[in-house]
Amino acid sequence: ELLTIDIKQPTTLRPPFDTSTILITMPTMTATTTTTPLSHITKGDSLLIDGLYDAAIENYTTAICLTDTTTSRAKKSSTNDSSNDDTTTTTTTDEDNKVLLLLRFRSFTHRSEAYLSKLKYSHAYNDARAALALIMDNDHST
Repeated sequence: ELLTIDIKQPTTLRPPFDTSTILITMPTMTATTTTTPLSHITKGDSLLIDGLYDAAIENYTTAICLTDTTTSRAKKSSTNDSSNDDTTTTTTTDEDNKVLLLLRFRSFTHRSEAYLSKLKYSHAYNDARAALALIMDNDHST
């Protein structure tokens, strides 16, 4: 006979029982994680060091997408709906933009390194150029 214990309910075990027939059920727990560009870069770096280049590239690509200021995610930084009394205005500061630029630069350069490790030279070259373009564009805008 199988003894089932649900740990959500307090239970006291008293002998005699056969320990080989004890089944303990535990509540299912779901982890909620917030993904940020930095968390993907960090994960990508760890994977790159471990030689898992495809997984590293995937994480760097996600970080690049999260730091893309031309997407609707980044454009929401200045939303103003004049048709509603409950208008929400959020502004992105210059400091926020600098952080996004730095994270985007790191994502491109680290992904370039991962591509180099896989001997995908054209991809590595394109990412290196994209990283340099970020710096050049930023120098001309200031």
